[in-house]
Amino acid sequence: MMIRRQNRQIFAVDTIAHPIPVFTVGVLALAGFQGGVGYIPYLSDEFSHWIGITRQIHTLGALDIDAIAHGVPDYLVGWPLLMAYPGAIVGTYDEGQIALLPTVLHIGMLAMVFDVVRAVLRTDTKLSEKQVILFTWLGLLTLLGIEASGQLVARNLLTEPPQVYGMTAIVVLCMAACRFPDHALHLAGHAGIVLASPYIIKITALAMIPALAIFAVWLFRRDVNNAALLHLGLAYFGLMALALISWKYFGGPTDTTEYSNPARLLTPSRLANLASPESVHIAKLWFAHLWDYLSAYKAPLTLAALAGIIWAGFDNRWRWVVIVLGLFLLVYMAAFLLYQVESWKLWFHSVQRFTRVGLRAMHLIGLVLFGLMTLEALSRRSDGGFQALLVSSRTRTIVLAGVIALSLFQGFQGHRRIADLGTRAVQSTQEGTLTTRAGALALRSHLNAFDESKPKILMINASHDRYWMEMLFLYLLPSEFAAGFPDVAITDNLISWYMPKARTVTPRQPPGWFPVPADIDIIWPLSLSATDRKNLYRVTDGECTGDPAHYFLVRQHRGAATFSCRWKLPDGVDGVPALR
Repeated sequence: MMIRRQNRQIFAVDTIAHPIPVFTVGVLALAGFQGGVGYIPYLSDEFSHWIGITRQIHTLGALDIDAIAHGVPDYLVGWPLLMAYPGAIVGTYDEGQIALLPTVLHIGMLAMVFDVVRAVLRTDTKLSEKQVILFTWLGLLTLLGIEASGQLVARNLLTEPPQVYGMTAIVVLCMAACRFPDHALHLAGHAGIVLASPYIIKITALAMIPALAIFAVWLFRRDVNNAALLHLGLAYFGLMALALISWKYFGGPTDTTEYSNPARLLTPSRLANLASPESVHIAKLWFAHLWDYLSAYKAPLTLAALAGIIWAGFDNRWRWVVIVLGLFLLVYMAAFLLYQVESWKLWFHSVQRFTRVGLRAMHLIGLVLFGLMTLEALSRRSDGGFQALLVSSRTRTIVLAGVIALSLFQGFQGHRRIADLGTRAVQSTQEGTLTTRAGALALRSHLNAFDESKPKILMINASHDRYWMEMLFLYLLPSEFAAGFPDVAITDNLISWYMPKARTVTPRQPPGWFPVPADIDIIWPLSLSATDRKNLYRVTDGECTGDPAHYFLVRQHRGAATFSCRWKLPDGVDGVPALR
């Protein structure tokens, strides 16, 4: 919509046929047909960072960096604040309220692609208005069908989806500025708005600054009368600078790390370390992981996108789009490698996630360029046969059939994905995620018996995976706005996490240690060894029938030697209780 406003004669779109109303109404209809949208977090980073921070902001009623438990305290908090907004309005928190937030951003980015492609088709072909709409929709639905930018409904609430949409949108705006130079300054301003938005979500947006700076200089040199370089600089980077200054002086912690201040990685000592044998070894392993992923993940799309980018690089009208995209990818991947070598070392678990940010932007832009270059090459045929074929009634019928078929496919995909957000029946999750979530929610009802004293919960977890501790921490937080942290302490055999402060690692006795300390009020058996089961039978006097892992063990009263058994899932449907 930002692009369309620049020249209504060029960018005006029939509202009914535009992606914003079409996709919005379609997604809302699919959600309404299923009775609403639910969301079950399933990734560790969702608990320890993004949704975890969001729910703590809601529970506190404010953003208090010093009060919330956070794995990386100086991460920018734009995404958690955005996700916390609906809960602050309605007064209660539910992940289902924000499950489709990435979809809103995705629709906005796709609408920008639609506007640019439609404007180019109007300029470069002899298609009628209705034919232009049909061809543009065919291209857009094809991109969605092959998931060039991912499925319309994102499966998680991590920061990667908004980064993909933000970075891609900036390159799309550069495409519009190249093809419609009369509106370049206005488009630069919009690119600046988009650039500031991903930045407050994550600092990866900084990787776009070198590309935009060079693009701004080129725009100025191409037409000095278009705008002063100062105006272009303010348009591109004014809001970005404001966001940087605001976070540095008003929002972030004083003790920053490289996660909010990349300059810490560029000190002489750390740069000198890049030549060490250890760093070279890590870099080689990183490239090996990267190649393994790129060669397996949608390799045909990658090759087609690269072909489109290389082809467009020889065209003066698109060359600077290719430069912007290429420079962004170069800086982004170089920064990725720098963080891997200096911070993450031999931890390669996020190679796929972080690579997808740049890769999906490249897929979409490269395929759009490939399609436009192909259409233009065929249209330049001297005999005019291709143009005649484009405008023929038979072609219109085929394109219309394609649009209908692809729309039905998107409807099926959308229905399936929205349903999966609230069930994770299709999405692969760690075994026990649903039942652990249900148990954590049910556990809240047992805390009411300890109103006058701080209950202490022991989680018996043979795996000692922090993932389950983080999940328990999240779901014990109340749903009411500004209700405050519950007055409980959580511990397991090896680690402790005392709310509301961040987790602390404390040496403890080996798994299966007994007797249970006298200050433990509730035992949550999560995963048990044979010794654990034997000991739990003993502390319940055999009251639990069947596997003790199906129960909470609640001390009968302070000082009592035995525990009562409470069924974990008293009101569950498919393992998920009604309590939110």
